[in-house]
Amino acid sequence: MNLFKILLVAIILLFSSITAVQATHVLGGDLSYEQIGPNQYGVTLKLYRDCNGAHMPGSRSLHVYSDSCTSVNFSITLSRVSVREINMTCPSLGMAGTACNGGNGSFGYEEHTYKGIVLLPTACPHIVFGAELCCRNNAITNITGSPLFAVVATLNTTANNSSPKFTNVPVIYMSTYEQINISHMTIEADGDSLVYSITNPLKDADNINDKINWITGTSPFDSSTTYAIDSTTGQMTMHFVNAQIPVFDILVEEYRNGVKIGETRRSMQYHIFNNPNKSAQLDSVWVYNDNGVWQNQGTSTTFVACEGEPLHFQMYLSDTSLTDSIYFHEQSSTILGLYPNAIINTSYIGGANHAILDIFIPNVRNLTFSVGVSDGSCPYQNISSYSFQVISDASCIVLSGTIAHDLNSNCTVDSLDQALNNWIVQVEKNGFTTYTTTNINGDYNLTLDTGNYVVTVIPKTAV
Repeated sequence: MNLFKILLVAIILLFSSITAVQATHVLGGDLSYEQIGPNQYGVTLKLYRDCNGAHMPGSRSLHVYSDSCTSVNFSITLSRVSVREINMTCPSLGMAGTACNGGNGSFGYEEHTYKGIVLLPTACPHIVFGAELCCRNNAITNITGSPLFAVVATLNTTANNSSPKFTNVPVIYMSTYEQINISHMTIEADGDSLVYSITNPLKDADNINDKINWITGTSPFDSSTTYAIDSTTGQMTMHFVNAQIPVFDILVEEYRNGVKIGETRRSMQYHIFNNPNKSAQLDSVWVYNDNGVWQNQGTSTTFVACEGEPLHFQMYLSDTSLTDSIYFHEQSSTILGLYPNAIINTSYIGGANHAILDIFIPNVRNLTFSVGVSDGSCPYQNISSYSFQVISDASCIVLSGTIAHDLNSNCTVDSLDQALNNWIVQVEKNGFTTYTTTNINGDYNLTLDTGNYVVTVIPKTAV
């Protein structure tokens, strides 16, 4: 009998140990969707696994529900379609310097991508896609216990819409005693307005109003930390004094014609270390203006340009460490996702710790994008990323019009015609493409560079 008790206790301890390991492997994640047909959406879940923790399963469950449509309450299975290791070590060490895939490093993380298709039974003004798993780890310093890890995205199906997408990988590991610059920018395909903010993580995916409280109060960081986030670009600046492991969410709210039509979020777990090595800093931005002259605009990351015209600029960067080597870091950037034909070259001034990133975009859009840089430090590189914004000025032309159902067939828009709301207007020229949507009156407008364009009207129910 005593032997049985001993064996039983041993089995219980074994399973408790396994549960603890499985609960510490998620460092972050986000959820997005893309409309692929009427009431049909492709959903993508990205999870970031700590390579020192348990392995990720080959599939995840997605809960689809609504507080306004009772017929929407079901789950589907998302299948894993890819796994990639995030390169966080210096180039000389390569992937062998991380803790992933048998490497000899202390840290490392992977991106696991899951996909599936959701077919909604009806249109609904408020749909929630949610995924969760157990649990957050007990090393986190700004919450108590080990609550669930959860990410959600919301949708208003009365609007023809795909959610914003995080395309740059999250930066997880950072240093104390320096200014840290991180862009949390997303790619928004529909041209809607976005608002970025920092918010509390969710307790579970089935209640978007039930949030985890920070023991640090209204801030996710300890009282010695200073930070700010730009609500327009998602650019975040931070200065940490103390080592800490905080969790928080980056919330991205999506607006069209002043009406909120959806939101998504990225849940994050930062690891702040006492690291004497500092990251590369942005010293100045130079832009090649319309007069053919390079112009210094300080550290401003806002450009004035018409959609469709070229943009040529340079980033001057420096690092206090003489042994560091600054270079463009694609994984922490969105620029090549938005502009695959962008040309990026790096040159150096008196050493590899003073760099110029020369960037040319043939046809720019009035969007935000980010550029990531690494200092190449060993064993683990410091990553910075910067948000850039393009806005129009009075020199640009405005393409405007009204889309309506011509009920009396007189080829003019009058009071008898039915305005077509939320239709997509696509404009193309020489490989450049941009979009806008009509408002409730069927009106639209786009600010463009001069030139000849092909304009295509897409119904809101079209694929």
